[in-house]
Amino acid sequence: MVGRRLARVFTMIAALAMIGCAAMMPAGSVTLNGVVIAGAETRPDITVSIAEFREGGGGLVRLAPGLRRYAVTIVSRDPIVLLESQLPAAATPARFTVGMENGRIFRNCLVAGLASEGTAGGYRLLYAFRCEDVAP
Repeated sequence: MVGRRLARVFTMIAALAMIGCAAMMPAGSVTLNGVVIAGAETRPDITVSIAEFREGGGGLVRLAPGLRRYAVTIVSRDPIVLLESQLPAAATPARFTVGMENGRIFRNCLVAGLASEGTAGGYRLLYAFRCEDVAP
């Protein structure tokens, strides 16, 4: 009887490990390299450069998509130690994966800067990233 219960527990643990850590993270959480950052939120910025051109002597304007730029900002009340270590000039650049609350994932991100907003109780740190890719 005890053996069956232990077998069920170990089976559930093995199943969760096979599913992966992402299934064990709370929904709507911000992650940095798979680690949940408590109390943080994200602000995405995906822009596409649009080229305008005209063919021949006609007045018809054509639009063509250009370079895509991916950026995301993590907003946090508390400093994030892993990112703070990337700010000094002598730091070796590390690449990060940023997971948004809605499940979107920004990959191969570099820390682009740090800013702040608000005062007193509304003070927050803004960690800006530039990324190579995004997955919906």
